[in-house]
Amino acid sequence: MKRGFTANFGVSFVISVDSGQVLDYGFASKICLQCSREKEQVSKNSEEFRNWYATHSSNCTENHTGSSEAMEKDIARRLWSNSLAYNLRYKYMVCDGNSKAYNSVWDVYGAVKIVISGSEWTKRATNTRNGSTLMTITNGNQTMTLDKQTV
Repeated sequence: MKRGFTANFGVSFVISVDSGQVLDYGFASKICLQCSREKEQVSKNSEEFRNWYATHSSNCTENHTGSSEAMEKDIARRLWSNSLAYNLRYKYMVCDGNSKAYNSVWDVYGAVKIVISGSEWTKRATNTRNGSTLMTITNGNQTMTLDKQTV
């Protein structure tokens, strides 16, 4: 799999800070391997390909047209939009430093309070004396503490 702005596939996850469970995910593909194989055997403009594609289209994995850079933004926007169907609003976003995804989710429901740049964040839960839980997220020398109840 390629990385960066030449990638043919993109994937994103929404993970609960509390439980670590995947709440939602998105996948985008600029290509379909089955379509590519079929195009090698017959012409894309042939009647045979059109007939084959009519039966294949519901299973086709090509679901993104546009640049590889736009894939990341489109998936993020789709995941943030999905949350509204469940009256859920995400509060934090963890993404790489050159991510354009943050700007794309702004249009869905405004600012996400904190954007963390970096790829290797670790989390540690700490119980306080009053019974609440604090979540500490660390990357190297950067640390952010979250009140579990606000996430």
